[in-house]
Amino acid sequence: MNKIISRTYSQRKRMFKSMIVSLCANKRVVTYTPRAKEMARTFDKLIARTKAQIQKSNIVLANRVLREYLGSIEQTSKAFKVISSLSDREGGFLSVRKFDICQSNSGERSIVKFSDDK
Repeated sequence: MNKIISRTYSQRKRMFKSMIVSLCANKRVVTYTPRAKEMARTFDKLIARTKAQIQKSNIVLANRVLREYLGSIEQTSKAFKVISSLSDREGGFLSVRKFDICQSNSGERSIVKFSDDK
């Protein structure tokens, strides 16, 4: 989590956690562009760590890596199913596409979704 995005570390971690859980549940998230880019960067690192453990046949440790970040068992199992179904890519699991401009504050909004989805 490199960018500050006008939040403290704990607030950013909680915000990205809730966006990642929503992404795993709904397959896409609509948010502001800086948040979307930073969330994609964070989740790509998390997916890469988890997939590295899966390739080493260490599924228990892969579950622990996800649970350490996401917290609950239900959210971890949903995320684990999504991550294990991804293709054998090295990175770039998420795509960030600009969506529109918010009328109230003129901020760019983006859609974040998995790269494999159409």
